Amino acid sequence: MHIVGLTGGIGTGKSVVADLFIQLSIPVYNSDLKARWLMNNNSSLKSELIDAFGSKTYVDGSIDKSYLSGIVFQNPKKLKTINTIVHPYVKIDFEDWVINNSIAPYVVKEAAILIESGAYKQVDSILLVQAELEKRIKRVIARDGVLKKDVVERIENQLSETEKQKFSDYTISNNGSLEELALKVKNVHKLILSLI
Repeated sequence: MHIVGLTGGIGTGKSVVADLFIQLSIPVYNSDLKARWLMNNNSSLKSELIDAFGSKTYVDGSIDKSYLSGIVFQNPKKLKTINTIVHPYVKIDFEDWVINNSIAPYVVKEAAILIESGAYKQVDSILLVQAELEKRIKRVIARDGVLKKDVVERIENQLSETEKQKFSDYTISNNGSLEELALKVKNVHKLILSLI
């Protein structure tokens, strides 16, 4: 099974690209959503997170995202800690998912921190989605209702575009229309199919 890692910084449009792959009948594993689901539903993972970040990590059995974000996005060490705890659970879940989707020509693993977490070692090729900084900031403000400084802080805590580029086999620039983006995804899809 050929696995394509889909990554890019916050606000670049990874999820839109993922949806375009789904429209092409390619299964997509959303690592961030799965991680959140596992953080809320896996009792072993819950225990590890409470041990690392304290009892305020969960409110009424559900992860307190704002509490946790407040800790990890301001402290690179804490960010590394949470990734070290959560990643092994996501890795196992992903491996099971790949087996369940083995009839597809290839699958896509969408992950914001594909490279930082070491998950890039699980994929055969990497597609990087990029966008202009100001566009990224505007998208995240509109999507999450956060302040510009919070978005900039998150961007600064992520691996730089230049560093991500070193790992990438394909790059899509997402600064234009949805139609342009769809065409770029189709071209990458054809290229992947021709190579596998």
